Amino acid sequence: MTNGSLLYCVNFCYPTEPGEPSLWLPKNLFLTSEKTYTRKFKEVVTALRIESKYSKDEILELYLNQIYFGEGVWGIQNAAQMYFGKDIEGVTLEEAALLAALPKAPTTYSPFNNIELAKERRDLILGLLYESGTIDEEEYSQAMATDILLRTRELVETNEAYPSYVDHVIDEAINILGLGEDLVLIGGIHIYTTLDPVVQNAIELTYVNDTLFPESSNDEQIQSAAIVIESSSGAIRGLIGHRGQYYYRGYNRATELVRQPGSAIKPLAVYGPALDNGYNKKSVLIDEKTDFNGYVPSNYDRVYHGKVSLYQALIHSYNIPAVALLNEIGIDKGIAFLKSVGIPIHKDDHNLSLALGGMTEGVSPLEMAQAYSSFPNGGIMNTAYTIRKITKNNGDLLVDGIIESVKVMTPESAYAMTEILMGVIEEGTGKAATLGRPAAGKTGTTQLPAIDAFKDLLGTRDAWFIGYTPELVTAVWVGYDTLDPKLIMQSVGGSHPAGIFQSIMLLSLENMPKTSFEKPKGYKEDKEDITSEKKKKMPDTSKNKKKK
Repeated sequence: MTNGSLLYCVNFCYPTEPGEPSLWLPKNLFLTSEKTYTRKFKEVVTALRIESKYSKDEILELYLNQIYFGEGVWGIQNAAQMYFGKDIEGVTLEEAALLAALPKAPTTYSPFNNIELAKERRDLILGLLYESGTIDEEEYSQAMATDILLRTRELVETNEAYPSYVDHVIDEAINILGLGEDLVLIGGIHIYTTLDPVVQNAIELTYVNDTLFPESSNDEQIQSAAIVIESSSGAIRGLIGHRGQYYYRGYNRATELVRQPGSAIKPLAVYGPALDNGYNKKSVLIDEKTDFNGYVPSNYDRVYHGKVSLYQALIHSYNIPAVALLNEIGIDKGIAFLKSVGIPIHKDDHNLSLALGGMTEGVSPLEMAQAYSSFPNGGIMNTAYTIRKITKNNGDLLVDGIIESVKVMTPESAYAMTEILMGVIEEGTGKAATLGRPAAGKTGTTQLPAIDAFKDLLGTRDAWFIGYTPELVTAVWVGYDTLDPKLIMQSVGGSHPAGIFQSIMLLSLENMPKTSFEKPKGYKEDKEDITSEKKKKMPDTSKNKKKK
């Protein structure tokens, strides 16, 4: 195809209104996107100056080298590499027509997102080329019959700083403004975020230290994700959604992952609502093999301990007491608490296996960190966010960050939970997460599926640690992307995830003074052992939500 045909193709690509390339260039290079008579006058004057110095082909070339083509690339040369893996001089007629289709709505017409719609737009431009006489019937027919052949998307890497965080900011802006990705990126707006470079760099440094992660198979790298939230506000201070190379607008495991949380759900589904309904850390629970109407759970190590305190049951992550306690307080209370902290619940999750993280779908690190943030924040959960404000180019405010809060439990119950979860790190399953300062957290591990393909295989599928200090909440997930008998991870929540948490938090808080969790004024130390049997004879405190 000739260079003239390429230029003709691209004449159909301008995203908003028809006009000469000399008008497009000043608008995109030198001026703001405001819609005023002053700006329009400046645009015309600048266009006349450009036309006096450059030919139309030169002007169009300048324009094509700086407009947005989707998938994080600007400029037609980068677009040709992105979509076809070749330089622009080597594109075919049909490929040029596809490139011409993109700037009108890069996200909408991206062949990676919707190849049928991309082909429809490409064919429209080919038809215009044919009708104008730029291409003959043979060229038109051949191009129309050619399928779209794309470069493998996974080869398109990004070297931008903090790509996982930036991708989530883009997603959040899209949701807030109701605009497409292309308009968010080229719409002339400024986005101010909650990112803390100290925290983000702590995460980045941790994730290049391979010794902190389980050994991977030769076929696939074990993946991981982490997110750090400021509990007092919900501000996301840093996150990472990958190990290894990241791809623009790739799979962000920190926010998009959906996996079962294992025992990390216990404080949310069982012990949180129990504490808020009269139980305390000295309440006596039963840890023995039990049949709950056909559901027969077991402890991780198949060892049972008889009568145990609520504190012991949680810090050592015994399974039977958690299931028994959810059975006592009622599944509806557990479900209600999970919903209040933003954990998505499927209709099929209304069963006792929920106490052990047995969910139909699952959760993301973002959702777990957000939910746990209610514990150090006096029982109040703030919705996690990255965008503080959005302004126009001229500084006019478009969006001002609003903190959305919900009270999920009493301050006394939240503090009681923190005391117990401090025990997880001090003497329970999370010892590897110790920070040398007040910290609390919970481990979580999910087992391999009970199907023939995994029979007699030893290992785990997912490992979690969610922990916090008075300042920050961090959620860490580790696991394989692929469920495969050849990809078996040897890790639990109290090993590698706890170590990753420790690394991130030590680096993040290195220059911060040590602080203690704030004890509510009305908090009273538990003085009485309350057995489950006595509890059955007590008034139903779940109805009035008074603390015992």
